[in-house]
Amino acid sequence: MLKGDFEVMVNLASDTKTSLSLKLANESGIPAHVLHYKGQHCGGDTLLSCGISEESTVNFSLSTFSDKTSRDETFFINDFVPSVQQTQKGISVFLSSLFAVKHHYSTEKLKKLISYIRKLTGCNPLAQSLHQLLFRNETLTRNQKIAVVEGLYILFRELLPQRKAPQEEKPIEDLYVFENSLYCWAHLLSEAKV
Repeated sequence: MLKGDFEVMVNLASDTKTSLSLKLANESGIPAHVLHYKGQHCGGDTLLSCGISEESTVNFSLSTFSDKTSRDETFFINDFVPSVQQTQKGISVFLSSLFAVKHHYSTEKLKKLISYIRKLTGCNPLAQSLHQLLFRNETLTRNQKIAVVEGLYILFRELLPQRKAPQEEKPIEDLYVFENSLYCWAHLLSEAKV
């Protein structure tokens, strides 16, 4: 975590929180889009209307997520590169379908689904991370997010037709696995008797 104190010159009557963050970005070298004002909400645009005086210390936090994004939704933002390259459409389908599973099914059904995934994969980090994400609504660490993405990629790859499959089925290339996430979830949900 980066911490520091920086002094910037402002005009309290005309500068805004946005202009303050730009000046802070210029002074600190931290990009302005990751600086988020952590003071009280104010009635006007100027720093003076926010109750900031000449001697005030103004706090900012660092985050690549906007303040409008709730912490439990940050998992569903594309901020990773899977070890096996996927299309942008595929990543979008993967994250959207996982979000839908999380918000559509009851906790009992999610327990059955996670139990079935654990039985199929034998991957405890995947099952534990899914349990925290889907069932307990906890924010996952980056390593847990990687476990979910990579674990589900391996599971989905096994569920989908491959080149060595019988000729009746059209093979799905590795690049397009996540584009077929909906089919994989449908199969898992039906087999888990959800």
